[in-house]
Amino acid sequence: MDYAAFVQAAGRGQPPPIALLHGPDPQLLDDALAAATRGLFREAGEAALGREVFEGWRPPSTMSVRAASTLPFATAMRLVIVRRCQALPAKGADALGAYARDPNPSSCLLLLADESLVASRDRRADHWLLTAVPAAAVVTLLTREGRSAETCAPARGREGLTVSDEAARLLVQWVGDDGASLLGEARKARWPAAATTPPSG
Repeated sequence: MDYAAFVQAAGRGQPPPIALLHGPDPQLLDDALAAATRGLFREAGEAALGREVFEGWRPPSTMSVRAASTLPFATAMRLVIVRRCQALPAKGADALGAYARDPNPSSCLLLLADESLVASRDRRADHWLLTAVPAAAVVTLLTREGRSAETCAPARGREGLTVSDEAARLLVQWVGDDGASLLGEARKARWPAAATTPPSG
């Protein structure tokens, strides 16, 4: 699954039952989480009841698996988030792998890693999460060199804009690929009159 497809599905309230997003872009991870939250819960009260957040360095994998296996209460779906999941210990691989093969259809287990999990100069081998989670459920954030349209997509979606991929690439070319800057420019495009109309009086 690619990033844009995940965000669109999550925003419609149809996220996959398990997804692993990884890459060094906190803005894209935050936008993905916001899309899933917005799609699954129409009100803040629902999100408070149906959303549970873990930090990867604190709980074992079995805790997040148990949370995702729990049936929802007072909401149609549960959203279980594990931030910085790259810190999860490998001893939980079997439990997570078993859950990934037969996930709870009334939950979305969202694993967010704010670094790449593939082997590189800094990582000798692929992270164990890439083996535990099915390849179809893994969303790899593109590198800076190849993500112009992808980086702009959250800004477009959040502001209710319809912008072609070519326009998105131009925007990234002019502004850069920092998510916060793109969001600011998207807001200007959403309300151009407010930026250009001189004050009255």
